[in-house]
Amino acid sequence: MSMIDVLKELCKNKTLVSLYTGFDETDKFTFGYVSAVDEDWTAIHMISPDGFDDGIHVTRTDMVIRADVGGLYGEKMNKLIDGNPVAVYDFYDEDGENGIMLSALLYAKNEKYIVSLELVDSGIVDITGFIDGIKDGMCRINVIDEYGAADGVSYVPVENITIVTFRSADEKRLEKLAK
Repeated sequence: MSMIDVLKELCKNKTLVSLYTGFDETDKFTFGYVSAVDEDWTAIHMISPDGFDDGIHVTRTDMVIRADVGGLYGEKMNKLIDGNPVAVYDFYDEDGENGIMLSALLYAKNEKYIVSLELVDSGIVDITGFIDGIKDGMCRINVIDEYGAADGVSYVPVENITIVTFRSADEKRLEKLAK
């Protein structure tokens, strides 16, 4: 059984999981539900440490080095999640023509969500803003700063995006500031 088989099973069963995706920091993880997975990309519907919806995080499937289910942390999180509203992000159609990454970007664009993007495995958030358009493999982002103010436009090839996150606490805060 491969990691992708494990991820597909977790996705199918809507199992809460701690996903470890850092080769450099093997003790850090993202907690939530695997919402989509294929050979290239894994999307996790994140749950915050307080048990609340924390958006979608898409990363390369080959970056997933470990998946933990249950345990004391899982029990704690189940108690914290109980009764909290969990948003539905229906962004990926497995039978559609777009893969997970492009589907997430298009969904964030259409819903006017702020995205945080990591480029070429930099390990940091390289660009934050609203997706203005995607055409011929090029993504145009209206960049915003930490105060929610417009800060120019950035163009990036979709193929250079290695992580996309939207509707996490960070993006929700910036959406509020950008209004």
